[in-house]
Amino acid sequence: MKEKLYSARDLYQSIIRQIHQHKNETYTIEESRYMALMLIEHYLHYQRNDILVDRQIQLNSHQKDQLEKAVARICNDEPIQYVIGETFFYGRSFYVTPAALIPRRETEELTDIVVKENLQEGLKVLDIGTGSGCIAITLSKELNSAKVHALDASQEALAVAKANAQRHQAEILWYLEDILDPTNNFNSYDLVVSNPPYVRRSEIQAMKKNVLDFEPHKALFVSDEDPLLFYRQIASLCSRQKLLRNKGRLYFEINEAYGMKVAELLEEYGFTDVLLRKDMQQKDRFISAKLTF
Repeated sequence: MKEKLYSARDLYQSIIRQIHQHKNETYTIEESRYMALMLIEHYLHYQRNDILVDRQIQLNSHQKDQLEKAVARICNDEPIQYVIGETFFYGRSFYVTPAALIPRRETEELTDIVVKENLQEGLKVLDIGTGSGCIAITLSKELNSAKVHALDASQEALAVAKANAQRHQAEILWYLEDILDPTNNFNSYDLVVSNPPYVRRSEIQAMKKNVLDFEPHKALFVSDEDPLLFYRQIASLCSRQKLLRNKGRLYFEINEAYGMKVAELLEEYGFTDVLLRKDMQQKDRFISAKLTF
């Protein structure tokens, strides 16, 4: 296959210009730079330092075609994580497809809180709405001999999660289950963790096309009429059907607009030590609580 030499710096700048010129209303110049670097690393296996020293890159026709198609997909608003088929979460690479949400930095923060606050050995953990499996797999690898279970209502999302578990050799028990209408008798967990749908339908107009047109709406949105639907259901299962053991802990990712309401809801269901926490952008984003019978 015929190869051609390119300046790493020129190639990098060319990709930045293409992305930013087509999508400057979607991506900042800094985001365009980051995506250009990701594409070069993913398809050509060159690193940032190769660009800094302006190394000569050998590019064959197949690689050139791959890059051009990837840039075209990004310019059509497709998230780069879906374009290259992976993203990083808590130091590990995870497969991602449009069947599951792209893991966010906030969810990584939630997972870090759980890891740092639960150092005991052999905890039994349930991840509700697992998506790509990033929370469940990370907890399986980071907690001390934890037994991790995870559920999702989407069979396609579970397929992604299972592939990620195999990739990282994580032993997890998976359930195809709608938490709003569960058929299994889930109970006696030490930890329950969930990042459920929490974006209100009224917030759609403020969202970018790269989210709206590609990520699964079922995993994103909840009705304005009952925005706490999933939190109420999970809290009820924890307290009334013993989803949590005595002194078990619950961790949620939340909509910043409903921090106090979720906290009040948990107290109504008998939770104590309810703690509303902020993310790195100082937005109310997480809640933890304990259930004592």
